Amino acid sequence: MSVRGSRGRRSSPFEIDLGELQSLGAALGATANQMRLAYSRALNRTVQTLTKASVKLMRQEAGILDAKTIKRRVLSFEHQRESARELGGMKLWYGLNQIRLSELRGLIEGSASWQDEHHKLRDPKTGRYVSDRETSTVRFRPRGAALKDTDFMDAYVGENRKGKKTIFVRGEQNRRREAEMDIYAPMLDKIEDDIFQRIPEIFLHHYEVDLKGRVKAGIHTSLRGKRSGG
Repeated sequence: MSVRGSRGRRSSPFEIDLGELQSLGAALGATANQMRLAYSRALNRTVQTLTKASVKLMRQEAGILDAKTIKRRVLSFEHQRESARELGGMKLWYGLNQIRLSELRGLIEGSASWQDEHHKLRDPKTGRYVSDRETSTVRFRPRGAALKDTDFMDAYVGENRKGKKTIFVRGEQNRRREAEMDIYAPMLDKIEDDIFQRIPEIFLHHYEVDLKGRVKAGIHTSLRGKRSGG
């Protein structure tokens, strides 16, 4: 079995050496039907194992606080098969877009404060109400192992709508927005090293365990009691 060869080909799927699976099946005295069933079960269990490992990785390396947020960013899909004779596949999807600081574990450093004089001053050019909130450079020290300390310029410390302390930065037309961390590059490297590299080993383990069980018990049907293929 082999995994993608380089980081420049991150979108390439891992490959399964079918010859290796057939050789194992022959050594165990398994039928072609048992091997297909074991393949399907091993695929499902591999997806479950990788999804669980991915959630744990996102929590440790990105420091995401809420489990629901993590689960929304780690999804798995199974490729549809046109017939029971075909071998299925799987796809793992990771949401690695920027994430708000209030969703991450970390420490905010900065003495920026403000006095809310909103709606008392107008911008002479746009006529919009502006605030005289004091801003400065504020630092966020993430507790996620893969993320680095980040400074936010022209920023201030405040509370979001849920009352959680966070950092706000000024955007276009003096509009404030909550600061975000870029997790794409550091998390992609960790996923490649800690998840994708393990896929062949995990899959082969599940395949071998399931196939041995089927051969020993003489099982030739799926859990639904239907034969798979011929």
